[in-house]
Amino acid sequence: MRCHGDDLGGKMFINDPRKLGQFAATNLTPGKGGFSPGNGYRNWVLALKHGVRDNRKPLFVMPSHEFTQLTEADMAAIIAYGASLPKVDRELPESRVGPLGRILAELNQVPLFPAEMIDHNRKLVKEMKTEVSLGYGQYLSVACQACHRPTMKGGGPIAPGFPTVPDISSQGNPGKWTDEQFMTTLRTGKTPEGKTMNPKNMPWPTMKVYTDTELKALHLYLKSK
Repeated sequence: MRCHGDDLGGKMFINDPRKLGQFAATNLTPGKGGFSPGNGYRNWVLALKHGVRDNRKPLFVMPSHEFTQLTEADMAAIIAYGASLPKVDRELPESRVGPLGRILAELNQVPLFPAEMIDHNRKLVKEMKTEVSLGYGQYLSVACQACHRPTMKGGGPIAPGFPTVPDISSQGNPGKWTDEQFMTTLRTGKTPEGKTMNPKNMPWPTMKVYTDTELKALHLYLKSK
């Protein structure tokens, strides 16, 4: 939802043609300008598991390499939900890379075609037990990696104009919080230190629907890093 909009009808999430470029997140609905419904679930599998369109061309800046780490059960749930979306008529301009975007891509700072990062022969794990464990926490942490890096230690901005990414490992503030403080932070957007998180930079509204078990597992994993 952070990229594709609250109605999943797509949106421009970067509009800086002279520098970074124009990056449009696809309209995922079957409406005008939307995700091609022609082959149903097949197109969703191609996009999520392989990072390509139905014509086998790679999707642009679509983090499919993260979705390939999902279990079969979770990927099936996402596809079923996506296939049920009501139509939203919204046509978006084609994404284009600007001069700075090309430089960042050459430096491997911005993965333009994540399909190149995927092991396309890898089979998905069928399911994972929902419990407060390091393994389940690591599984959930995949959603954090794009910004906070696999180490969870953050670093520089993910792109020019974005803020520095904080350390959320055991060395960062979350490592000092209790489970209750961690859960409250991700459900209210307010940290124990009194900071209000900007949902444009930290998508906490998408995490406030996580269960206590899921958030405790994620916190356990972050504190282990």
